[in-house]
Amino acid sequence: MMQIGTVAELLNLNERYFQLLNDNGVRIEDVQYLDLYRDYKRLSADGLKQSYIVAHLSEEYDIPERTIYRVIARLSKPVVSAGL
Repeated sequence: MMQIGTVAELLNLNERYFQLLNDNGVRIEDVQYLDLYRDYKRLSADGLKQSYIVAHLSEEYDIPERTIYRVIARLSKPVVSAGL
């Protein structure tokens, strides 16, 4: 791995956006679920029922259904801004 700077330098690059994420309770570790969420949105747009989608994603991603429901709820939450 190549070092590209310090954590402080990284945070300074987009401080306002990181503050927005923090203000909205966004969990940085949820980035690992973006593919799952994209699949959820696609299957939902196809008209499939949420319980079927969750069962399918649970099997595909080897993640408990309860976790998938929590992830969907977190990633579907609206983002509010105090003024960017």
